Amino acid sequence: MTDGQQTPVKTISVTQLGDMLKHSDKPGDVFLLDVREAAEVATASMPHAHHISMNDITDRLAELPRDKTIYVFCHHGGRSQMVCQYLQREGFDCRNIVGGIHRYALEIDNTIPTY
Repeated sequence: MTDGQQTPVKTISVTQLGDMLKHSDKPGDVFLLDVREAAEVATASMPHAHHISMNDITDRLAELPRDKTIYVFCHHGGRSQMVCQYLQREGFDCRNIVGGIHRYALEIDNTIPTY
């Protein structure tokens, strides 16, 4: 997935994401992509998020929408940043959720467990 090139990554804060989710017309309007491992998803997850682990992204690009922005998250934001770099190079419009699900749980939705 990495070829050594650094692509600047567009980002979104958990506050901005929370506002966007609160004002979306229906669940799933905002395409959330969770790139954590299955065990992490079993521990904590966000409603309506699509799960494709970072290591499977290259094989599952066809499952991602090219007609909407993809909001990518992991635990703290490192893996999702790498995935965003890759997806942007592949022509997708995506945003890295700064701080990942951990920050989202702390600042927006305290019903999501932290780990």
